[in-house]
Amino acid sequence: MNTETLVNKIKSKGYWRVEIRPTIFDKQRVPNFSEVRELIQSCTVLWRGWDYPHWNAKEIRNMSDWVESSEDWESYIEYWRFYRSGQFIHLFALHEDHIDIDNILPQRYPPRSPRAGYVSFISTTYKVTEIFEFAARLANRNVLTPSAFISIGLHNMRDHELTSFNANRFMDDGFVYEVYEPIVIEREIEQQQLVSNPDNIALDFIVAIFERFNWINPSRQILAEDQKRLRKRRL
Repeated sequence: MNTETLVNKIKSKGYWRVEIRPTIFDKQRVPNFSEVRELIQSCTVLWRGWDYPHWNAKEIRNMSDWVESSEDWESYIEYWRFYRSGQFIHLFALHEDHIDIDNILPQRYPPRSPRAGYVSFISTTYKVTEIFEFAARLANRNVLTPSAFISIGLHNMRDHELTSFNANRFMDDGFVYEVYEPIVIEREIEQQQLVSNPDNIALDFIVAIFERFNWINPSRQILAEDQKRLRKRRL
């Protein structure tokens, strides 16, 4: 599958868009392609069954001034580019839109209201935490100097409901995203701040995303405990 076809497939349903880059542009910040590849591999986060970003050795390609990779396997559909300037752009499908949701969601009585899709609050917490850990590792390698611009977007989210996919983690119904525009949270972050406390910055983004679904004042303490379980691989 060529890149355009893959990207169109990603964008056909709910999807994430992540951008991480240094705030000062230097076209040759990373001297060569070998160092780009080594950098990505050394900074990749593997805390669950799927790494972030996913390293598909069979689909790694050197392009004009970036390295790219892609994957299209079951619900894992993604494409990323890492430029020699230090800019990283990642598009990946919302996992929840590509699984048999009726067999995954805990049953409710009375039944849930039908929605365009459902978003796991736990999976979202994990994913944003992994994104910031990857960014922190890049910052620790002096790729994101003097500061980083980080943007996390969720697209095609209208009428998606934020919920729990875990029968032991009850969540009320009705946390629904009701507008057509994508959810985009972005911020400039100093290098040292990113290195020293990525989880707390990730929490800011997580809470901001959840508020777009009309979940006001989610418990940062509970979400921080989820982050700790992720780091300790006690999922």
